[in-house]
Amino acid sequence: MGAHRGNPPSVTMTRPTDCLKRRPALSGDSGFTLVELMVASFVAALLSTLTFNILIENTKSDVRSEFRRRLHENWNQATTLIQSEIAMSDLIESEGLSPNEVTAAGCDLLQDVEEARLKLRMHLVGTLPEIVYGVRRIGSLYKKEEDKIKYENQWMGGPEAGVLIRCGPRMNIGKNGRIEYTQGDYQQSIILDNI
Repeated sequence: MGAHRGNPPSVTMTRPTDCLKRRPALSGDSGFTLVELMVASFVAALLSTLTFNILIENTKSDVRSEFRRRLHENWNQATTLIQSEIAMSDLIESEGLSPNEVTAAGCDLLQDVEEARLKLRMHLVGTLPEIVYGVRRIGSLYKKEEDKIKYENQWMGGPEAGVLIRCGPRMNIGKNGRIEYTQGDYQQSIILDNI
């Protein structure tokens, strides 16, 4: 057993409250003040609002672009159909047309004297019945309030916008892409809206 050289190690006892004493704060370690937090919150809210508005405007722009694309596509389809039926016709009338002259069953949208405006009537070559095109306001399509509620979002445009209605022989698109008509059956359809 060796002798201790020098002084024996000293042990100091500390009280638990001595550890909790605050040390003086360093100059760069002070935290945020209430004013700084409020300014940061304001800047964050401003950036969030700007971002939200940009996203909303971008979405609206996309919706408007889709609306214009669909309208353009519908116009192209309608004019192609009308041009092909004009090419197959032997008689075409566009003036002096009255809804009273539309006698075919199933063409009730064009038989309304007060609302329907006939624009074009053509007789196809052969024994097929004639084709009539006319327009009406969207708001006039539904006579009962429950019909209005049921179909109010079916057409693009408000109640004062118009629809283009075709009444004529039932047609199908054949395998070769040509229009094929069914003898005797009348078909009434709205082929273009928001006009």
